[in-house]
Parts: sequence; structure tokens; C-alpha cells
Amino acid sequence: MTTFSPSIVLAGFESAGKTALFRRLTGEATGHEANFRGSTVSCRSCHSEDCQCEIIDTPGVRLKADTETTRLALEKIHGSDTVLLVVRGTNLQQEMEGLLGEINASTKRLAVAVTFADKDEKKISVLAAHYRETLGVPVVALNARDLSPVKRTALLAAIQDARLPITTSPAAPNSSWKLVPSATWFEHRGGGPLLSLLMLALLWIVPVIAAFRLADFLQPLADDAFISPVTDWLNARLSPLAAALLTGGYGVLTLGWYSFLWAFPVVLFIGLSTGFLGSLARIIHHFELKNGHPVFSEEADESTTTPGLFYCGPLLEHRGAKFCFIYKFRSRFGVVASEIARRLGGDPMPLDAYEDNGFLNEDLDCCTDCTCAITSEAAPPDARARRYAEAMKSIS
Repeated sequence: MTTFSPSIVLAGFESAGKTALFRRLTGEATGHEANFRGSTVSCRSCHSEDCQCEIIDTPGVRLKADTETTRLALEKIHGSDTVLLVVRGTNLQQEMEGLLGEINASTKRLAVAVTFADKDEKKISVLAAHYRETLGVPVVALNARDLSPVKRTALLAAIQDARLPITTSPAAPNSSWKLVPSATWFEHRGGGPLLSLLMLALLWIVPVIAAFRLADFLQPLADDAFISPVTDWLNARLSPLAAALLTGGYGVLTLGWYSFLWAFPVVLFIGLSTGFLGSLARIIHHFELKNGHPVFSEEADESTTTPGLFYCGPLLEHRGAKFCFIYKFRSRFGVVASEIARRLGGDPMPLDAYEDNGFLNEDLDCCTDCTCAITSEAAPPDARARRYAEAMKSIS
């Protein structure tokens, strides 16, 4: 066994599962933000009693990117002795080759965590074994979102057994593999789009029709029991102008009650159809949950478990603060758009207007003095969080 380094740097591309592993290994939600070895990159760090080491979570590396974040993240990795490479099993060959070429791996003691192993355990295990043999370093295939005690122990052992690789240009596996999601009815070339539109329409049409039927039933009862007696009583006592304002066809009393009678059932039934959780509830299983709340990457508000899935909305939360109002979460629109443009190879220059108008805010500490800031990471989950947890159980 090689000499064990007191600090371990987690290195990988965005959304590879580094932060999820950091939490599972340290038991900390965020760790301590600090600068290491003269770098100005703010990273998470936490001491792990299990391995008696400091575990450091770095921002996601972007291949061939010249951004300040990527340059400084690579500087931190280059300044370390021991690195835990975190690569997605669903894109293992490409990410392994990319990282080995970026981090000067020949001088580092390495261990490898292959995430998303639950997507296809058999095939990913074969690929992990290939790199274990060709690199000569410990490789553990696991599910970062649900790290079992057995896999956690294996990962800690791999970290302690980290060693110099025998090569930084491993032979390609005999058969590369990339996750191809199984097709559903919605992906059918002919009927898929129509079925999607139908389901989307039913989500609103059924509640609205049910609400109108209920209102049709309740309105005559309300008229006889309440509206007619009250309006008759007021009309006999008020001036014509006051009566028109209160009990006329567009009066405060009559129109207000009818608006409530027709609008409230619509809101009620649509709420029942969505579980009062909003649109995110439909895809909550694609996000990691912490204390019942979805977790987003700090780089671009992306799911930490489903690459390419971004979020803009009032549930956005970073560093204990909620971007809960439109004027808050809209400040991240440009960040998401910029990241999508980068990945698609587009020109980000048109997005300069976003920054000029306050829609490209990268300061995640901007909202910590707000009244909606979260003061305790250990706070019990609220009702919404509990419903998300129930939604996750029903899906699994």
C-alpha cells in the first residue's frame, strides 16, 4: 500500500457526482469553503474521520475551456498529490481519456470512482475492471446518489490504496458503451408527439371541466341560500349607486362571489392533479434530494444526477439561500443559457446583454441576508419537502 496523503481532491467533469460523493464520504452538506495552496478557487472541504484525511470537492472541469473556473480548478488538482477521479459510467471512456489528458496524471496517486453504475451494473463493471487493469489503480463502480455502506467502505479503501498509474494512455476497451435510454410511447415517431400533447392537455382539461361542473352545481344553491337574500336585503336599504356597486351585475358582492365560485374549483382541481408541488414534481426523481429539497450544481443550476437537465424557478437554492422570487431566480437565466451555449458550441457573445441587465449573476452569496434565507442545514423538511420524498417513493 502506498503512503497515504492527508488530502484527497475530487476531480471530474460537471455533474459527474463529485458533490454527492463528498456528502456521502464526509456527512457534510457543504463543508467549509476555503482557499488551498494559494489558489483563489473557493472549494468545499471537510475532514473525514474514516480515512483521517481532508476531502476537497472542486468545481467541474470543462474540456478545452479557457474559463477562469476551469483554469483555477485545474491548478488545484495539479497542486495535489492524491486525486480521486470521478467519472460517469454512462460515458466512461470519453471522460476517462479527457481527465487523464487534463490533470497531468502521471505524477498523481490516483483512485477512480465510476458513478451511475446503477444504469447498467454488468456493462459498467466490465469497463471499470478494464481500467483497473490497464491503469493499475483502484477503481470502484458505484451509485453516488445512493452509496451503500459496502460501496462506501470499498471507496475509502480505494482512496487509501491510491497509486501512480502505469500509463496515462490506457488502451480503449474492446467495446465502448454509452447509455441509451429505453424508448417509451412518447418517443414513438408517429404517435409520440400526439400522445404528449394529449397528456399535456388532459392535465388541464380534466380539472377545468370537473371544476366547471362543480361550479354549475353549487351556483344555484349559493344563489338561493346566500346571494339572493343578501342582495334583496341590501337593495331595499341602499341608494341606487351603492346598490349598483355592491349588488349589481358587476357588483363587489355578486361578481366577487361568482369569481370565487368559478375560479376556486379550477385552482383546487389543478392543484390536486399536480399534488400542489409545481411542475418540478413530475421530474423530481432526476434530482438529488437533501433534507427533502432538490440539489442543483452551483456552476449552472443543473441536476447533479442527470446531466443536461437545468432548472430555473422559485425552488432554486444555493448555499442556504432560496432564489424564491422571479427577480431572484431570473438573475440565473444567463448562467444557464451561457452553459447550454458552451456545450452546443454556440457563440456566447449575445448573452452579454443578459449580464448588462442583471440576468447573469454568478454571485451565489447575493441572497444570504434575505428573510427567506435558510439558517440551519439541519432544519426539518417542510411540507413541500415531505411531499417530494413521498413522490420519490412512489416513483421508485
